[in-house]
Amino acid sequence: MVNYIPGKEQPFLDAVSRHWKIVFLLALGFFHVILTLTILPAHLSIDEAIYHMMARDFPARGLEVFTGYPEYSSREMLHQFMRVYSGRTFSQYPYLYPVLTTPWYFVFGFYGLFLINSFAFAGVVLLVYLLARDLFSDNDLAANSCLVFVLGTYAWEYSQAAWPHMTALLFTTTAFYLAVKSYNSENTSHRLLLALTAGLVAGFAPGIRLDTILVLGAILMIFLLSRPWRPLETIAVAAGSLPGLAVLSWTNSIKFGTFNPLSYGTPLDGYVPTVPWVLAGAGLSGLVLLWILTRSPVTRFLKQHWGYALGGICLAALLVLVIPHTRTMVLQVSVGMLMMVVDLRFRDPAIIEQALRTTSSGAIVYILGLKKSLIQSLPYLTAALWIPVFRILRGSSETRSLLILFVVPILLGAFFGFTRDHGGLCLNLRFFLAALPFTSILTAFALRTISTEWSVPDGPMVWISAIGLGAAVFFLFVGRNVMDVEALELPLLNLPLILATTLLILVIGGDLLKGTLGSFVRHTAFVILAISLTWASLTAFFYDYPLHSRQRAVNYEMGEKVLPLIPDDSVFFTAPFIDPFLKLVEKPRLRIGFPGRDRFADFPKIVEFYLKSHKRVFAAFPEGFWNELTRGPLSQFSINPLLSMPGCIVAEITASKAD
Repeated sequence: MVNYIPGKEQPFLDAVSRHWKIVFLLALGFFHVILTLTILPAHLSIDEAIYHMMARDFPARGLEVFTGYPEYSSREMLHQFMRVYSGRTFSQYPYLYPVLTTPWYFVFGFYGLFLINSFAFAGVVLLVYLLARDLFSDNDLAANSCLVFVLGTYAWEYSQAAWPHMTALLFTTTAFYLAVKSYNSENTSHRLLLALTAGLVAGFAPGIRLDTILVLGAILMIFLLSRPWRPLETIAVAAGSLPGLAVLSWTNSIKFGTFNPLSYGTPLDGYVPTVPWVLAGAGLSGLVLLWILTRSPVTRFLKQHWGYALGGICLAALLVLVIPHTRTMVLQVSVGMLMMVVDLRFRDPAIIEQALRTTSSGAIVYILGLKKSLIQSLPYLTAALWIPVFRILRGSSETRSLLILFVVPILLGAFFGFTRDHGGLCLNLRFFLAALPFTSILTAFALRTISTEWSVPDGPMVWISAIGLGAAVFFLFVGRNVMDVEALELPLLNLPLILATTLLILVIGGDLLKGTLGSFVRHTAFVILAISLTWASLTAFFYDYPLHSRQRAVNYEMGEKVLPLIPDDSVFFTAPFIDPFLKLVEKPRLRIGFPGRDRFADFPKIVEFYLKSHKRVFAAFPEGFWNELTRGPLSQFSINPLLSMPGCIVAEITASKAD
């Protein structure tokens, strides 16, 4: 979109020939393939098991997922992520991922779900390059964007997982890239065809993950808010999205009895998780207001009468604060964004979540690891925010390209700030994965700006020193205390915020200060940015990834021990543990029960029902649970221990000898 003319001084990454950058990226790709071939196809969370069940059953059952609920209608026979409609059970998740994974699952089994995401990752990296190149006409910046995305974010680990984030990201990034191609095209028919195709891809993306609808909204905003606005392209995108949304509506009508394409259905407790329509209405109202404010006559008027503009802003802010509903929503989004983007310790401690515990300061702990906000994972983002924003305010020739890159991150931040959904069992924010291609390009832009506009020389010694210092501090504080979450709050939660804040102050100073002091601040800002990028990479690859891999390995090993003990066409109950036994999903016609869902109220009756139906019944509970059950609800049954595991005993439940 912008023809960038390189200056005399180029960033170190740019000083290396593009040939060697591509070679390095290909080497990373080869390493990625090797790592993918060696990973254990194990479940990290119940979400992946649900997707496993969907892929397993799709060829024979279509959208329906086999459970024990149709045989015995109890909450215990249905996980909370499953739905019941017309006597059949379905997943709450959309239909398209099991469709896409069917051939992969047929050939490779559950491992096929890992492979499809691995290939999707390669596609996303290529799209990051193409998108950055089209926006800035700078191949070096494009290559650097890929390096930041691959090495400076936590995207890599989702390329080696079973849940569909990376596959969904391939769809959304493809759609966005096509939209940018449409935006830049000078041929009307070509422009409309690209916009239609962008809408088509974006319309099918919610069939993988519902939150991808935000990217469709972002694409529409690009054309709506353009000056002059692009009504034909807007209509083309909207029309293109209709087939995908129509199929999603149709499948939801089969699964949930509703044509709402953004529904997760109604669970047994009656709560309906769906898109918050209040937020959607507010977003639509805000979009209309933005459209009005970005029209040329209005902007000219506001520039000439800035006092009216200031008064209007104050009046609007007053109305927002006076009206209870808007005040509550704005506060909720603001505090939620503070929690999700800055520090997860702002989370309401009164909210109870499964498998989650907190430290004394409110830090979130999963699988003996600290969960981090976006900035705590990627502390360099403050530079990727300020440097582009300052150039937008100055009316840079690259303003349009920069604004386009901000749309998706802002929409994701507002939406998940409102919902405050941090994604559960993982150590980073998987729901912000869709923003990472854009933040990576913005970061590469910041690196280029620091070196060219600020004339900061950045030879290899700067990067080597930053990497060396970052690694030394990281392994000193994190490596020695990897299992002590209280001790890790300083390096993993506090230090990234210190880096991010320091970096923000320095880049602001670098843009505003002149002379010797300004030069010193700019040089220091680059060093801190290099350290922040190093820290983000170390956190992703030497903390998050190993802990997730360790948990998968533990679940895999425990599943391997239990799998031979449980026959096909049987029943298996587990509480409070679920994850270690998710491998049992591979067993044909195995019914997995969750007696903790109603505090074991129906458990004895369900056991009796299946034993009378000549089905073998097994369970895995802590020893204390077994003791209580054998003295009470299961006193009329015989318990035959089969395997003792850390924290629980696996046993078969049979009818008593007296029976």
